[in-house]
Amino acid sequence: MPGALSLALQYISYYVRAWNKHNVHSPFVFKLTTEVIHPDKKLAAFIPIEQQRKLLKQNADKILFTELGAGNKSNQRSVSNIAAKSLKSPRYARLLYRLTNHFQPENIIELGTSLGITTGYLALSGCKNIYTIDGNKTVSDIAKATLTSVKLSSNVKFINGNFDESLPATLNTLNKVDFVFFDGNHRYQPTLNYFQQCLTKAHDKSVFVFDDINYSHEMKKAWKEIKQHPSVVVSIDLFMMGIVFFDTDLLRQHFVIRY
Repeated sequence: MPGALSLALQYISYYVRAWNKHNVHSPFVFKLTTEVIHPDKKLAAFIPIEQQRKLLKQNADKILFTELGAGNKSNQRSVSNIAAKSLKSPRYARLLYRLTNHFQPENIIELGTSLGITTGYLALSGCKNIYTIDGNKTVSDIAKATLTSVKLSSNVKFINGNFDESLPATLNTLNKVDFVFFDGNHRYQPTLNYFQQCLTKAHDKSVFVFDDINYSHEMKKAWKEIKQHPSVVVSIDLFMMGIVFFDTDLLRQHFVIRY
């Protein structure tokens, strides 16, 4: 993972290269940028989830935590430490809500439940099914309790297990996948493997979101290959997240959008 200075320099480079909405000539991407990506509003519905985030960051209880994306290292960590390092920022969590609220997917797969905060934002969109997979049972149990407390667990199916086994098993139960949030095992080959597996149930209107595309050299390499995949028609680079679309009615283009 790059250091803070390296990441800051990368962000400056990204910001200089990135287009604003006035440079986007794709009607689809312009609409998405102006109506979904940029209008970041704090809604009252977010308050209960953010209250849970605050509680998690104050929770000093220690649990056994396995970093599945970092060589399966296990150690005792406090819930507050996990929350501080693993949870998506409110800004990007709100973006996930806006994306799912806009596209209204029926089936969502989230790879990496963590403590359930992003899962809650996904659930707010009212989609029918969210399948969230995490390899840490204790962490997944905390996420379930968190979402139950804010009444957002009814459409969420919590799946505990290694992605290599749990993702194919989950995909086998579905006839299609409309939205996938890839937020676990930030390594090159696993990321490509999960992408390829999810492609088997994707369709023209599916949306795939990849977290931490600048997290490491491996993630940068994975993102580069993903956006160049023949199935990907449009890709959007938001620095911390990458979004790909498969709609063959669109012109094949790759965008770097300021966010």
